[in-house]
Amino acid sequence: QLDQHYLMNIQVMGNDNALLTQGRNWHALIDAVGGQVEEMTQDTSNDFERDDIQCWDLNALPETYAIEQAGIQVTLYPALIDNTKSVSLKLLPRADEAVFETQKGIWRLLQLELSEQVGWIHKEVPKRLAQEMIYFGHIGNKAQLLESVTARVFAMCFPLDTLPRSDAQFQALKAQGRGLIGEKFEEALPLIQQILQSYHQLNKKMKQQNQLAFAMAVADIKQQMSDLMPQGFLGLTPWDWLKQYPRYFKAMIGRLDKLQGNIQKDRLMQLNVAKWQEQYQTLLAKLPANVACFEDVQTLFWMIQEYRVSLFVQELGTHIPVSEKRWKAQLEMARSSIQQ
Repeated sequence: QLDQHYLMNIQVMGNDNALLTQGRNWHALIDAVGGQVEEMTQDTSNDFERDDIQCWDLNALPETYAIEQAGIQVTLYPALIDNTKSVSLKLLPRADEAVFETQKGIWRLLQLELSEQVGWIHKEVPKRLAQEMIYFGHIGNKAQLLESVTARVFAMCFPLDTLPRSDAQFQALKAQGRGLIGEKFEEALPLIQQILQSYHQLNKKMKQQNQLAFAMAVADIKQQMSDLMPQGFLGLTPWDWLKQYPRYFKAMIGRLDKLQGNIQKDRLMQLNVAKWQEQYQTLLAKLPANVACFEDVQTLFWMIQEYRVSLFVQELGTHIPVSEKRWKAQLEMARSSIQQ
C-alpha cells in the first residue's frame, strides 16, 4: 500500500469554482460531497421524464442522458420504473440501478401489452394451486400470489441479459417470448407447488416443537424463513436459487428433528451462522443502491443459506462449496465491489 504523500490530491470544485473539499482519499471525498451530488441528481426538471406509460411508446431508451444542474453537466441514467398499473420513465444517478429497475419495468410493459396471456395465468393458478393458495395465506394474499407467479413466468419467457432500447428490439423480444408462456408456466408451477408445500410442512413442524428449550432454534428458523421469503420472492428470486428452496426447507425440518438432546450443539452452530450473518448485514448497511445491483454481495446471502445446510443437516449437501476460507474471500470481493 502506498504512503499517503504518494497519492494524488483531489480537489472538488463547486459551480462558482469555489473549493468544496480536497483530500487524497477518494472514498472519503465521496462521503463528504455525496449528499450534494444526490440533491443535484434528484432535482431533474426536464422534458425527458414522464409517467403513466402503458405500452412501449419510446423512440429509444438511451443508456445515458446529460442534464445541466447549477451550471454543471451531470450524466444520469434513464430507467423504466414499474408502478404495477403503468411504468414511469425516470433519470437515476447510478447505471447499475437503472438497469435493475428497467428490467422490472420492461417485464411490466410486457405484461400490460400481453394482458390476455396474463389473464390466462391468473385463471390457471387458482385451479392448479388450490391447496397451495391456502398455505400462501400465511405469506400474502391471492393477488400477491398471482402477481408473483406471473412475474416468474415472464422472467423465464423474456430474459433480459441485454435490455431492449428501441421499439424494434422490444417488439422482437415480445414476439420471441409470448409463445413460451404456456411452456414456462408448466415448468415453474411444480417448483412453486413444492416450495409452498414444504413451507406448510415446516410450519406444522414448528408448532409441534413448542418446548421452551427449542425457542432459540425456532426463532432462528423463523428469521431464516423471513429472509428467504420477502414479498414477491417467488417472482424475484433468481431461478437457480429458487430451485434450492425445497432443500432449504428440508434442512430446517431436519434441524428441528435433531434438536432433542442436541440443543447445546445447535446453539453453537447458530452462533457460527450469526457471525457470517452479522458481517453480511454490516455490508448491506453500506450499500449505495439495491442489493440486486451487487452480485458479489448477493452471493454472500446464498453462502449463508448453504452454510446453514452444511452445519445443521450436512447429509443434504450444498449447491456451492462453503467454508470459512471461501467466505472470507467472497466477503473481500463484495467489499471491493461496493467501492468500485
